[in-house]
Amino acid sequence: MFEIIDEKCTPSRGSKYSACVDLRSREDVVIDIGSTVLIPLGVKLDMEELYLNWYRNTDQNRNRPSWSNFKLSHYFQLMLRSSLSKHLVITGGVGVIDCDYEGEIMIRVHNLTSMKGAKIDKGQRIAQITLMEHKSYLMGYETDEIRDGGFGSTGSK
Repeated sequence: MFEIIDEKCTPSRGSKYSACVDLRSREDVVIDIGSTVLIPLGVKLDMEELYLNWYRNTDQNRNRPSWSNFKLSHYFQLMLRSSLSKHLVITGGVGVIDCDYEGEIMIRVHNLTSMKGAKIDKGQRIAQITLMEHKSYLMGYETDEIRDGGFGSTGSK
């Protein structure tokens, strides 16, 4: 489900019942108070592999959407790990990653209160990601536009 860019950033789950998969920083970073930093997480999404894995693990009697409908009805939600939320926040509150995004996953983090600067080490678990289902395709706004860009580029010309 993930294409690993850096082996130190291999995703993991904290426990059997964890709702999210932990992602790791690909760089050593210090975020000064009041500063915002974009941190690469060392992985890309492999949506087709995710779909095939979901298809293999879905109840045989359940209606399965086609690959195209799966992409229309799912997205990834990216959050800061709760252990870091004492002084750091993800800008925008949560990251939304559409199923047609093909670049490296990154998280934009802002330091609210850490006087010394928040230190993030390469390989440190800093984010968590989960697959979400949505129904926004039912809202009547359709487009045939194809993504033309990377992180933060949807709707940018």
